[in-house]
Amino acid sequence: VILSRNEHKQQEMKRAINDKRVKFMLGDVRNMNDVLSACSYCDVIVHAAAVKRIDAAEENPIYATEVNIRGTENVMMAANQNMIQKVIYISTDKASRPHTTYGATKYCAEQIVRKTQYNVFAPSVIRYGNVLDSTGSVLKIWEKQYKYNKTISVRDKEMTRFFWHVSEAVEVVLNEIGNEKPDDLIIPEMKALNIYDMAKYIYPDAEIKITGITHNEKIHEELYPGYSSDKFVVAPKDHVGINKWLKENR
Repeated sequence: VILSRNEHKQQEMKRAINDKRVKFMLGDVRNMNDVLSACSYCDVIVHAAAVKRIDAAEENPIYATEVNIRGTENVMMAANQNMIQKVIYISTDKASRPHTTYGATKYCAEQIVRKTQYNVFAPSVIRYGNVLDSTGSVLKIWEKQYKYNKTISVRDKEMTRFFWHVSEAVEVVLNEIGNEKPDDLIIPEMKALNIYDMAKYIYPDAEIKITGITHNEKIHEELYPGYSSDKFVVAPKDHVGINKWLKENR
């Protein structure tokens, strides 16, 4: 069962999957009835719904709070009422010592999942970094910028971020679904990239424009205190995720 608000993405997903066993439901995690309805078909829930863009969350903090925190509360309550076997919450490295509204709301949601007592299941939180080419990914932004005038924007020349390929993220989630003894917080090992070097690697003939940090972003993210992205940087040519993405898209 796919529960989401975006009918266009659902239509694209229907065409891509083309499997009658998959049920698509338009709804919103802020609406308890929508969540209860979706849960009635499920044994396992993967909760990934969120306001994910940092700028959107900063400029719409009430909305971000309603989706990221209240929506998570609704999912957990609905799971309990429907006797769901397992709930997996998808979090972010920005929840570790958060600096932004997005990070703060995701940290609060983590706490709701991990610290609330549930009668029928033991939920898990999976916290990881950036998924290459996902919705809102810097790769999609750069692609549009490059096509327009071959000028790519980077916030700071020293900025680093954790990255992996979507297949790596999916594998971790699927492994946790099959885990008979779930952990309450899963933080997989990830490698990081310098954003400036990453841009030059993907678009070697592009002009790189440094735009400056916005919305109180960190120069370096961390998966947990001490696991900072600047300490796990590899050269783009050695990063498995970015090279897999390039092979698929070039």
